[in-house]
Amino acid sequence: MTSPALADRLRLSADLRMVRPAVVYAAMFGAVGTFYPYASVLFESRGIDLAMIGLLLALQGVASLVAAPAWGAFADRVGRIHIVLFASTLVGALGAGLLAFATDPVTIAFSLATMAIGTGGMIPLADTRAVEIAGERRERFARARAWGSAAFIAGSIIAGWLMSGRSPDWLFVLYVPLLVATGVASWRLLARDPRGASTARSRRRVRAGPPLGGITALLSIPGLLLLLVGVTAIWTAIGAVMAFISIHVANLGADLATIGLMWGVGAAVEIPIMLAFPTLARRAGSERLLLLGAVAFALRAAGWGLATEPLAALLIAPLGGVGFALFYVGIVSFVANAVPPEAQATAQGLYTGLTFSLGSVVGSVVAGLAAPVIGLSCLFLASGAATVAATLVVARAVSVVRRPAAGRPPATA
Repeated sequence: MTSPALADRLRLSADLRMVRPAVVYAAMFGAVGTFYPYASVLFESRGIDLAMIGLLLALQGVASLVAAPAWGAFADRVGRIHIVLFASTLVGALGAGLLAFATDPVTIAFSLATMAIGTGGMIPLADTRAVEIAGERRERFARARAWGSAAFIAGSIIAGWLMSGRSPDWLFVLYVPLLVATGVASWRLLARDPRGASTARSRRRVRAGPPLGGITALLSIPGLLLLLVGVTAIWTAIGAVMAFISIHVANLGADLATIGLMWGVGAAVEIPIMLAFPTLARRAGSERLLLLGAVAFALRAAGWGLATEPLAALLIAPLGGVGFALFYVGIVSFVANAVPPEAQATAQGLYTGLTFSLGSVVGSVVAGLAAPVIGLSCLFLASGAATVAATLVVARAVSVVRRPAAGRPPATA
């Protein structure tokens, strides 16, 4: 067999391996799409006022930001990511089941926190295992993750249709089963290939010591602490924008259909970019792509701040899909290459779980305090400027991070 033919065969085999995590991503983000776009509507239908809704959403974010690195550290300790992911989905499904029947604020808060503790670990754990399955070309996991974006769109549309003319409680008819399906798919599809199990175990050592001890060791790697700060700052700036963009566009005269379309357009743009990400990364490098994604976020924030009519805001929205696809996938890929095998799940919990959750909470709170003083347009412009500053921090961090994975043998599926 000629060398080019062998290379093509190996690439095809690698792409076929990504079908397994693609199924898990589809179930997971299908669930996300059925719940998160409608969470505030659900709480309002149960008589919760706006102030309490804000507190509930903040509670959810806090629970997630604590849970993400904790689940990751536990997975690195036991060395069985698919089992830990299965457990996290069951905890999330339990909380969602309780939330379906909760009516008073205290019970709702307890149920929501339980759900967030479970779901907070799902995405970083799935990313970690998908990156392992992708092997030497870590960026290939994006082709599986793209199906999650497609499922998010489908889940939100189907849930909206199901709830039309009914109570928002109907979303649980989809949400809870999809969480369980995510767990079952993780258990069945993300387990290691028995034919390569011994080799995989030798390459991915189980970390001993305190459950969260790996976090300190990770942050001692030159550049990774600065990267954590920069990534968190970017997600915080984004969180400030996303908390109020729907209200801003409504104030410009948009109807609900336009607002929904604006959210959907961004998710739709993610799909082709994620599918193409491995090719783009081979040519430009994941470091450059994640920085380009951050710049796209800054341009979107500034554009929305300057927009004076709904059509302009709608035309700017695709920048969000560009930003998320490049920045999110870029960070996952870069971190996977920068940390040792035995700390992969902990690292993804920190850099994609904790930072996103912390940024969402802080961004929402800061935006809520600043918006009445400076106005939404100025808030978005300030967010764009903050994103640019944080991008410079991330650029500095990625330039000094040592990448021990460069000479490391590829992970085994």
